[in-house]
Amino acid sequence: MEKGFDGLSAKRLEEGFLDFLAVLASFETTGLRVMDLLEQAAEGRVRVPGGYEPLARLYVFLERASGDPYTSLKSLAELTPSPVVSRFLREYGEVLVSTGVTMGLVEKYLDEELERHWARVSSLFTRLDAFYEGFLIIVLTLTVFTLLPGTPLSPAVSAAAVALTGIAGYLIAGRVSKTILAPAPQYMAAADLAVVASAPLALAGVQGLALHAGLALTLHLLLRGRVRVLRGIEDEAVLLAEEAVSGLALGVPVDATLTAGFHSSRSLVYRLLGLAMLNGFNPSTMVDALALPPLAGRLISLLASPLEYSGFSRALASMVSRFSRHIAQSRKWCGERARLYLFYAVFTGFILAFTAYLLKGFTALPGLPPEAAAPLVYTSIVGTVAVASASGGGLMVSSAGKTGLALALGWAVYLLLAIL
Repeated sequence: MEKGFDGLSAKRLEEGFLDFLAVLASFETTGLRVMDLLEQAAEGRVRVPGGYEPLARLYVFLERASGDPYTSLKSLAELTPSPVVSRFLREYGEVLVSTGVTMGLVEKYLDEELERHWARVSSLFTRLDAFYEGFLIIVLTLTVFTLLPGTPLSPAVSAAAVALTGIAGYLIAGRVSKTILAPAPQYMAAADLAVVASAPLALAGVQGLALHAGLALTLHLLLRGRVRVLRGIEDEAVLLAEEAVSGLALGVPVDATLTAGFHSSRSLVYRLLGLAMLNGFNPSTMVDALALPPLAGRLISLLASPLEYSGFSRALASMVSRFSRHIAQSRKWCGERARLYLFYAVFTGFILAFTAYLLKGFTALPGLPPEAAAPLVYTSIVGTVAVASASGGGLMVSSAGKTGLALALGWAVYLLLAIL
C-alpha cells in the first residue's frame, strides 16, 4: 500500500530544513538537482528528515500527473505549507530555468539556516533565563505561604508544584539538547525526569531523602556506561569526518577513508557499517536502523549519501566541516550557559534557606517550623540542577559531578533547615 502525504506540516519542514539543505548540497556537488533528491527520497533510497518524506511523495505525484519536472516543482512550492521552504523551491525553479547555477542558491540558504539555527538556540536560552527568574519567584512565594501562619498551603502541595515546574523547565531545556544534536535518548531523559518528579520523597524525612538518593545513584550507575558509549561513537564520527575531509585534500577517496575507519573502529555499529559497505550498501541508509547518536548519524549521512551517485567534492567537504564546527561552537556556548545555570541552582538553594531563616520569627506563632520548607527547597535544587544539565546538552544522572552536586547540596540545605 502506497504511503500518503500525512505529516506534511510547516513546523516539521522548517525544523528539518537545515538537514534537507545539507543533503541537497551533496547532490548539487555531483550535478544532481532537488528533483533527483525528491525522487530518491520518495523511493526510500536517500535518508531525508521525516517532514520531507511526504513532500517527496507529493512531488512524485505531481511529476507523474504533469510529466514536467519544472512545472511540478512550481506546483510543489505553491502547496508547501512552510513559507521558508516554499520560497526556496520557488527561487530554485527560477534559478534552474535562468542561469542553472543552483548550488549558489543552496549555499545561500544553508548560510541563512546556520544563522537561524544559532538564533533558535539563543531564543531557547532566553526562555530558560525567564524560567529561572520565574522559578525563583515561584519557590520563594511557595516558601513564604508554606511557613507563614494562617495560610492553607501544605508542604506537600508546595513540593509537588515545584517538581512540576522543574519538569516544565527540563522539557524546555531538552529542546536545547535536541537543537545542538546532543546524545540524549528518550529513556535517558526519562531517568532525569524520574529523579526530578520523585524529589518530593523528601517529605518523608531522612528516609525519603535516602530513598531518593538511592534512586538517583542507581540510575547514574546504570546510565553512565551507556552515555560513555554514545559519546565515544559520536567522537569517532567527528574524527572520521575530519579524516575524510583532510584525506580528500590529499587525494584519498572518501569511501576509502570511511571503510578504513569503520573496520579499525572498536564500536560494533561502525564495524557493521563497514561490512555493509563491503556488501554494496550505502551506510546512510542504515543510520536509523543502528540508532546512532544524532550528530554521528548526520555526519555519516552527509559523507556517505553522495557516494552512490558520484564522487565527493571539495565543496561538499567544506560544507561538512563547517557544519561540524557550527555544532561544536553551539555546544561550547551551551556548556558555558549551563555552568551559569548550575550557579543559579546553588544560589537558589541558599537564598531559600536564608528566606526560611528570616521567617523563623513569624513561625514562632502557630505556623509551621522552618524545617517544613526543607522538602520544598530540596525539590527545587534537584529541579534546577537537572535543567542546567539539560541546557548544556547533557543529563544529570549520567554525570557523577552533577548528580553529586544535586544530592550533596540538597542534603546540606535540608539538614541546615532542620537544625534552624
